[in-house]
Amino acid sequence: KYVFTAYPLDCKAEFSCSNPDYKKIWDITFHTLRLCCHETYEDCPYYEQLQYAGDCQVVSLVAGDMTGDWRLTRQAMLQFYWSIGYEGIPKSRYPSRIPQIIPSWALLWVVMVYEYWWHTGDLCTAAECIGGVKSTMQWFKGFLNKDHLLEDLPYWKVVDWVKEWDSPNGCPPGAVTGVISCQYAYCLKIVSHLLTVLGEQSLAKEYMGVYISIINGINLSCWDENKGLYKDSPDFDMYSELGNAWAILCGCADQKKAMGICDQMNENPILARSTLYGRYYIFRALEKCGRYDKFPDMLDWWHMMLNSDLTTWPEEPYLARSFCHAWSCSPG
Repeated sequence: KYVFTAYPLDCKAEFSCSNPDYKKIWDITFHTLRLCCHETYEDCPYYEQLQYAGDCQVVSLVAGDMTGDWRLTRQAMLQFYWSIGYEGIPKSRYPSRIPQIIPSWALLWVVMVYEYWWHTGDLCTAAECIGGVKSTMQWFKGFLNKDHLLEDLPYWKVVDWVKEWDSPNGCPPGAVTGVISCQYAYCLKIVSHLLTVLGEQSLAKEYMGVYISIINGINLSCWDENKGLYKDSPDFDMYSELGNAWAILCGCADQKKAMGICDQMNENPILARSTLYGRYYIFRALEKCGRYDKFPDMLDWWHMMLNSDLTTWPEEPYLARSFCHAWSCSPG
């Protein structure tokens, strides 16, 4: 016999639709989410069983919105804060006996701290982590080049399993990265807001100055007027859904640019497609621009998986090593 065990999530949100496929997506999403929650969030219940910051940032929001339970998010925030070493940035996965650092995941931990406070009002826990947030912001500042873009970041620069990002796998091209620069700019902006609430106006103002410099640098170095898109790196004519979504989210793209980008999402073949995980950020960019009408078309992979024998969402839609991966739960 089988014994089912998982963190006791209780789905308090309700969803109904005239199209029964959407209810099936909802149900599989919650089932996948539950299977990836025990005493911590887990990227998957079988393959690694590890708590990753990049996964947690998305999974926290899905769990919070579907259940109202933010306790696992709070423990994740604190665990990653405790993982910070002498360099000043959190590990990409924790608890784990093998240390690993992913710069993008460090930034997404910062996003998680902000979003946890924004959704729960628990300023005390956010304040407990603010020292690590500030040391993370300072670490990235040391890699800004003369054009105010991040260059020569160490460690594994993975962002999403975008097929075209294959050198190394999942990492945007080039030593100068527009994609992670956008993520850093986004963090500077939201942390500035949090610092203002915490009474650190001077540092908040300093962060906004760095933010404006990065925004200007991205527009000067990465914007392609002919294509109406942002390059993933100023050194390569490569374009991705995810890179352009982050340009929208961080405020780099003005309204005209953002609307033009949204028109090309899921349409222009030169845009490297995000995977099941990365689509979360596409959805948020569409929402910010008032183009959420494109959301149903971008559930194509989830509809495809409904027609398979899967009962949970996999890690990615190509050749998933994990067939139960909560970072793919963003439709929830």
